[in-house]
Amino acid sequence: MLNWQLLAAQMKKLKRIKEKKEEIFNLYQRELNQIKDLIKPQYFDPRVDPVFWFSSFICENSNKLSAYLIQEHNIQTRRGFYPLNLQPCYQNKNIIPNIQNKYKVSEDFYKSFISLPSSVTLDEETIIKVSSAIKKYYEDRN
Repeated sequence: MLNWQLLAAQMKKLKRIKEKKEEIFNLYQRELNQIKDLIKPQYFDPRVDPVFWFSSFICENSNKLSAYLIQEHNIQTRRGFYPLNLQPCYQNKNIIPNIQNKYKVSEDFYKSFISLPSSVTLDEETIIKVSSAIKKYYEDRN
């Protein structure tokens, strides 16, 4: 059963949570600006008011970057949503038309999308640490 008092209490925090999430995204963007050709912040159309629930970026191979961050620095990341045409649960069903086709845009986006740690409990020092690990990853590649 839904606890309305709990929901009401959480709603009071929503504005501050949204502001903190945007601060986190902006700090990552500032810290990673010097390598913006290698890892780009997620684009937001200027006509929208985004909710920065995740701090998401686009890079060449998010899988390799993610593996490096967890193995070398114990930093967890999230991938983008797995494209529907690749999900095994849809392979033998007629739910998605033309499921056997290649959906290059979706597949390329999935391979390049990464969400960095973005809990509202993160402090600036932690975000700088994550950003430094990402910069080291790209330095070591060159």
